[in-house]
Amino acid sequence: MSKNIYNDFQIRELEKNTNVLSTSERSIYYSPKFNLKAVTINKVEKHHRKSLLNRALT
Repeated sequence: MSKNIYNDFQIRELEKNTNVLSTSERSIYYSPKFNLKAVTINKVEKHHRKSLLNRALT
């Protein structure tokens, strides 16, 4: 859980983002489509980093 506390201005700015469903002082809730894309990109990047590291060590 994040230790960030968002003020009213920050919450309004975050809610302008089309990928954000809602916000509170302590949380940002993203759209399912955005979450899926972010997780997929993260997995691919981790795989590429691991592959590059393995090649560098051999």
